[in-house]
Amino acid sequence: MSLSLGYLYGIGSEYESISSIESKPKSFSPKDLMFGAGFGIRFGKYVGAGIKLRYLGQTLSADNKLGTVSADILLSSKI
Repeated sequence: MSLSLGYLYGIGSEYESISSIESKPKSFSPKDLMFGAGFGIRFGKYVGAGIKLRYLGQTLSADNKLGTVSADILLSSKI
């Protein structure tokens, strides 16, 4: 049996954003986030299977946020 965990968080350089509604520019720092977890197990001597799930997120501005989930599924055998 195997387990995996991963985490990544990054903050970019600060910049000023200007809105057509507000007269004052605001400063903002973009942010990136990745989190992943995996699990694998071996069945007998020759076959194994596993799955890894990930969440990826990014904040580009105060009102522009993205996020997605991905998965990897693995089946392996010894030849």
